[in-house]
Amino acid sequence: MDFRMILRRLPWLAWGVLTLAAGWAWHAQWVAPLQEKESAHRRAAAGLKERIGEAQRVIGEVRALEVRKDSERHETQALFASQPNDSAVVWFPERMKQHFERAGLGGAVTRLNTILDEAGLPGFERSYWAVEVPIGAATQKVLEACLSVAEIEPLDPSIRVLDVAIHPESGDPTRGHVVVNVALLSRKAGVIR
Repeated sequence: MDFRMILRRLPWLAWGVLTLAAGWAWHAQWVAPLQEKESAHRRAAAGLKERIGEAQRVIGEVRALEVRKDSERHETQALFASQPNDSAVVWFPERMKQHFERAGLGGAVTRLNTILDEAGLPGFERSYWAVEVPIGAATQKVLEACLSVAEIEPLDPSIRVLDVAIHPESGDPTRGHVVVNVALLSRKAGVIR
């Protein structure tokens, strides 16, 4: 190739170099930043998808807890539906007296030991009671008293039997009485259902 031929092709070469340079400049000026933005948007979208997935999982957990809360609220309301709105000091001794009278054991005396606020259940309290039931001298009365004590929790799930003791009377060792210590979970007096 001689020099003249190169000179004739020089405008085409210059045009090619200029086109290449313009293409590179256009790419660097417009395309590369757009590709970077697109890449950043894709990363952000992937991060958002992760966060949306996590949020949907948390929303599902919250909904499950709300369903559980509603279920437990209904169970609690059903549990305490048979309890009056008055203080347990007013109605519980009579309820124990009637329970033992149905078993043929009259004369039950119920004494309050203490009342404590129930932690985690605002508006509720746990009271501790001693129920003393005279059983006389008959062996059959001991069996009836034990069966009656065993029926307390199934009849009222808000009551827990803590312990049972059978004691002889101090003046007459042939006669005795049963002492049942119970815990009662109840609404505080005046708390609206």
